[in-house]
Amino acid sequence: MGTGPGLPGLVLAIIGYKNVNLVDSNQKKINFVKHISKKLDISVKIFLSRVEKLNNSKFDFLISRALANLNKLFIYSQRVTDKNTVLIFLKGQKVKNEIQEAKKKWCFNSEIYPSQSDERGSVLIIKNLKLKIWPK
Repeated sequence: MGTGPGLPGLVLAIIGYKNVNLVDSNQKKINFVKHISKKLDISVKIFLSRVEKLNNSKFDFLISRALANLNKLFIYSQRVTDKNTVLIFLKGQKVKNEIQEAKKKWCFNSEIYPSQSDERGSVLIIKNLKLKIWPK
């Protein structure tokens, strides 16, 4: 989601992951990713779109880096996930606050791992995402 300059999507494709889909709504970023993937002969699917507007697609993994807070990421991802989708978000120092805020509206399991590239960052793994249903 929000592929930007292709990180980490292009890297995942380079190291051998199959069926990598890159989605961004910014034409300039998409043009850059197309150029790099062609130049390096990387097999990826590239979409000029907002992720929440993709139709008829469900993904096993959804990855995002520096796109939005957790509540927004969950909203963006709803249409392209199912009960088995694993969400992987590269987050900053406020990850625990974002989790607390998101738990007010969403049910999910989460695991936090320290970033290997930035001591201030975290890798957040989300499983079993569901919107809470409030009784009437």
